[in-house]
Amino acid sequence: MAFFIASCVIAVRAQSHLVFLSSRFLQACGNGVLILLVQSHTVVEHPSDGGYWL
Repeated sequence: MAFFIASCVIAVRAQSHLVFLSSRFLQACGNGVLILLVQSHTVVEHPSDGGYWL
């Protein structure tokens, strides 16, 4: 989470296009990790009740 937030701050404060694009790439990497963590946490904390998701 800290990695994602830090790259957001860098993107906002970017002075050049290269720094902006690099920070957006780091945001995408951080977001990919966060999605995996949230999905695994959801599966562990809320196991399936016979296959019904709602």
